[in-house]
Amino acid sequence: MKTKRFLFPLKAGLGILVVSFVFWRCEVETTGEPRPNTLPETYISEISPGVATRVSWYGTDSDGRVESFEYRWDEGSWIATASLDETFPVDDPASPYADFGFADLEEQRTFYVRAIDDRGGTDPYPASATVSANTVKPETQIIEGPQFGETYGPDVRFKWSGVDKDGSVVGFEYAMDDVTDWTYVAAVDEAGTPVGERSFLDLAAGAHIFYVRSVDDMGAMDQTPAQTPFNVVAGQKPLLVSTSPIVDGGGWFAAVGVTFSWTINVEYYGGQLPEGYATYAFDDSTGYSDDAASLQYSWRPALSFDIEGSDIAPGDHTFYVKVRDTQGTVSKFSIGFGAAGFNPTKGILVVNGVSPAYGPEITEMYDSSAYWGTTDVDFWDLFGSSSSPSISTMPVQTASADDPFYYVGGGGPTTPDVLKDYSSVVWVGNAYLGDLELWLLSPIYPYLLAGGNIILTSRYGEDFCIGPLTDYLEISWRSAETATVYPHIAPGLKDLTPFSSYRSGGISATGYFSMGSYTNNDALSHYHEDLPFPEDWYHNSSGTSTLLFYNDTDWSYVRGMGAWAHPNLELGDNEAPTFPVTGDAKKGNFVFISGRNYGFNRQNSAFNFDYILTNFFGEP
Repeated sequence: MKTKRFLFPLKAGLGILVVSFVFWRCEVETTGEPRPNTLPETYISEISPGVATRVSWYGTDSDGRVESFEYRWDEGSWIATASLDETFPVDDPASPYADFGFADLEEQRTFYVRAIDDRGGTDPYPASATVSANTVKPETQIIEGPQFGETYGPDVRFKWSGVDKDGSVVGFEYAMDDVTDWTYVAAVDEAGTPVGERSFLDLAAGAHIFYVRSVDDMGAMDQTPAQTPFNVVAGQKPLLVSTSPIVDGGGWFAAVGVTFSWTINVEYYGGQLPEGYATYAFDDSTGYSDDAASLQYSWRPALSFDIEGSDIAPGDHTFYVKVRDTQGTVSKFSIGFGAAGFNPTKGILVVNGVSPAYGPEITEMYDSSAYWGTTDVDFWDLFGSSSSPSISTMPVQTASADDPFYYVGGGGPTTPDVLKDYSSVVWVGNAYLGDLELWLLSPIYPYLLAGGNIILTSRYGEDFCIGPLTDYLEISWRSAETATVYPHIAPGLKDLTPFSSYRSGGISATGYFSMGSYTNNDALSHYHEDLPFPEDWYHNSSGTSTLLFYNDTDWSYVRGMGAWAHPNLELGDNEAPTFPVTGDAKKGNFVFISGRNYGFNRQNSAFNFDYILTNFFGEP
């Protein structure tokens, strides 16, 4: 409720005052007699009744000035004052109005004030305002609980606050559905704001309206209570969502650990969780059924659980999660997945993710062996065998695995059962007609953790290398632009240049990155001529990721275009690694090369991929 203000228009403006003064002077000069005094006028600008009632006023005089005022309450005596406002506390014994107050909320009192001008004239019509304790009422606001018209479960909690402009809120009254049955609660101070709250745990299904109103220190109530209509539906369940890297029906690799995680939302229906609200289990369905007894099985608050790699053997596995709210309503999910033992015996798998719609631009890359060079490879086409014959003269349906290019399947994402047989994968990505989605559905990250090696080449690197893959490369994504040439920075490689027949204008990409600090050369962020290019290696500060290609169009920072993550290598300062890498099988190598790979120079591309597979990955 807003405080009422008693504002009255001025009866005479400054212009009138000046004009009147001029006419009076002329009349004196003409007649020799002074003009009669014009009496002042009085106005009340504000009155705020309450425990301490405050009144403000002012006066005007068209032929002089206001010197003072007199005021009174009701029919009391006039009191002189030079002030423009006054506060009347009821508990001040020194005040002429020490006993001023309201016998009840509706009792009215009238305040009068009159101006006195510099010639002793008094306003014959004093300004007045009649008020009661109910003139300014408190206001109420619901700050937590169901929003207008929302659907909730039977467990609903409300929280509200109040404000009183001429005093303070001391309590509240609330009602559920029946406005003839109000319940009073004292206000609780919360950071200087009076608040109240109430939970309803057993509301019947159907429509409800919650009402609440503030009560101030004068006993006045909010005459327009805050209210919220909402619906209750029996059996509303917590919203339980898995955020794990494994999807139900997906795959993983044996001996590779994983963190299962999930989120729980009960606010959307007003539910509440008890102290112990969740249970989870790996390969143990005990307590997962819906019967009441199972609700007591290993309840504990948790939002994630780590499965050690030693617990993931080859075969099928299931992870279970179940939560319950205070009403005993249960939500649950399970994730079933198959784990394959990593046993690479077949060498290299090339996965095509570029649509045959690109025609000769992509088929000539395959015809030129641009993604593998001289090594023997098997082939998987994400678009299926129906698209493979359209990829020019690729020998994708050869009858013998001894041929240098052998089609092993396709028509969907790769699976652990497919990847487990290959020590290295070359993934030709593009993000067009669905290949990005199939990449994300393939178990790439666990394949790396199992020890498999991957070359990813794609123009949309930031979309492909999301989450843990970006961390694996130890890079930070930067803005992208088209560059004509991507010089190599690693010894042994060749520059990535566009194939003039299709991409003479440059090789566009959205996969530019930076690698933070470098161990070998502080001049890497300076101009091209300052680089000892290409005599040295450039590693990130941890020594587990190496820059392979860069973009030299903007040296305000290093724009990396190719990186090699090699978590198994231990490199000293200014020290190049020795190939092939040998030793115990640990995490795999991950090479990312950004750009429209079907626009690379065919000869340089074939050389670089062959060099990486042979020297970085140790492929025969």
